[in-house]
Amino acid sequence: RMLASEILSFGFNFSLNVVCPDSGCNVDSITSAMEETVSQVLTTSIANNELLSQVGDETNAVELLSGEITLEDAHNDCSMSSGSAAGSGNESESSIWYPVWGSENKCSDGPGMPLYMQDTSHYTADSLESCCKKHFDWDITGCIVGSGGAASNSGTNVWYIDWESFRCMQSCIASSESEAQGLNCGGLAAPHFKTFSTAEICCSTMVPWISTSLCTAESVPPFVVEGTGKFYVSYENIKCVKDCPVGGDLCGGIAREPHLTLYEDASTCCAQKLWWLGNDCVSKSLEE
Repeated sequence: RMLASEILSFGFNFSLNVVCPDSGCNVDSITSAMEETVSQVLTTSIANNELLSQVGDETNAVELLSGEITLEDAHNDCSMSSGSAAGSGNESESSIWYPVWGSENKCSDGPGMPLYMQDTSHYTADSLESCCKKHFDWDITGCIVGSGGAASNSGTNVWYIDWESFRCMQSCIASSESEAQGLNCGGLAAPHFKTFSTAEICCSTMVPWISTSLCTAESVPPFVVEGTGKFYVSYENIKCVKDCPVGGDLCGGIAREPHLTLYEDASTCCAQKLWWLGNDCVSKSLEE
């Protein structure tokens, strides 16, 4: 027979699968609620001696069990496993971003990912910016800011066309810092946008019906259209004039039409466009 009593200690781990609706759910709250419920049930069963009685009956050891059952605080050991279900609290999900559609379109890397989004790269992304570009390309900046990201740190500064102004803008977020850097930020470029390394290439490619020099000048800060200073023909005045604002020396206004050919000097312009006037064209073109 047993000559000495022993204190038995048992530990339990609860592994629960949580299946969230399409709208998602807060797994942290569910975990806390489940932990509190289990603790209350055990505490009540211990207090009314029901737990000890049930254990004795099930093990046929009623006469061998005596004393009190105590419930130790094992809060730090409590965990929840979601398996393949939505809303996993695993650390691996912290770097996985997914869209949260609703009144405020944004992305999240927290608990509550809907079941249908899991295990597919169609919905998930490895960064906030990638998630916003993939699912909210009509307002990438708003998505990043709404998701708690630092949009000012995003963007590549490449150029793309803004079809409202027919001018080119850069893929970055407008701020005092970007303004100080001389950038013309129009928001982050969507994935389907065609981008270019310079404003000149963007202008000549996307709006070829507008003078490249004009488009470029109105796309690059400080947005001062000074012209190229080169000459183009003015058939109305029967001479060659400079590409610069009216009022300046020899200026005939900004060359806005892309079909106008620009020349380095009045002599070349006259020889190409008003050749039948000979030197009279050059003299007239150089008159103040």
